[in-house]
Amino acid sequence: MEAHEVNEIIEATEVGESKLRIYGALIISFLALCLAIFHLGGTNAAKNAIEASISTSDTFSFYQAKAAKQTLYQIATDQLELSLINDKLSSLQKEEIEKKIKQYKENISRYETDEKTKEGKKELFEKAKEFEHERNIATRKDPWFDFSESILQIAIVITSVALIIESAPIVYIAGTIGVVGILIGVNGFFLIV
Repeated sequence: MEAHEVNEIIEATEVGESKLRIYGALIISFLALCLAIFHLGGTNAAKNAIEASISTSDTFSFYQAKAAKQTLYQIATDQLELSLINDKLSSLQKEEIEKKIKQYKENISRYETDEKTKEGKKELFEKAKEFEHERNIATRKDPWFDFSESILQIAIVITSVALIIESAPIVYIAGTIGVVGILIGVNGFFLIV
């Protein structure tokens, strides 16, 4: 083997190593970018789950308060209706009691459903169920982002090691692991699986 042949082999090896390092650096950069995006998605999913959980709890508490008030009005109405049986009441007293009964029944009805304020029990229950649904979606998304972040971190480490030992097959393996991490992260956004 002559000197110029050895020189060509060395130059070809250097070019191959240089390309491997460039590709490896690009892979690491892309994986780190995806890692940052999926970390943000995971943080937002966790925050949305907490906010929706708080809103669910608040709305159900408001619902329970309405139910308690409605029950109190129903008890008061029942007592007033029983008092009408009393023969000793004057017609004016009976009229006042009947007005109060009517007013209480309107309140009972308003606590059940209030289209005007959207704060009847029916509307509050529906709103709480919507918040509950939002919370459930957010809690389904969050683990996918966690898995994605872990897998992408592993792929970045493997790519770094592959560049140090100059192994193209290991870079391909790390890239494949990275693609899996990316697919899992994308599922975190869209819940395809």
